[in-house]
Amino acid sequence: MRSTREIEGTWEEILTNANEFSGKRVRLTLLEQEPSRASDLLKEINIGFSADIWTEYHLLIAKRQAETLTDEEQQKLIEISDRLEIANVRRMKALIELATLRGQPVSIVMQELGIPEYH
Repeated sequence: MRSTREIEGTWEEILTNANEFSGKRVRLTLLEQEPSRASDLLKEINIGFSADIWTEYHLLIAKRQAETLTDEEQQKLIEISDRLEIANVRRMKALIELATLRGQPVSIVMQELGIPEYH
């Protein structure tokens, strides 16, 4: 006699308990969970600037420190700095939301993601 056992859960839940189902016929129903939001937040946290933008930014900083920055370059530096600041605010908001979803302090989430804390 064949019996089918229906199991609901996420992949993680099912795989965690996989040895329970050894040798049994099962029908899997995967439940949509909140990882899509966590995934979206991780994407937001990981959005970065291209190497070219960083190179230009550091070049402009060096020119400013050497007092050789033109008015046009000063405007470009302000534009890049503003973009960096906006991106950092978005990143921190996403980090805070992700920490809330995980029920963890932001510092722990940052540590897990390899993001250094600056004081």
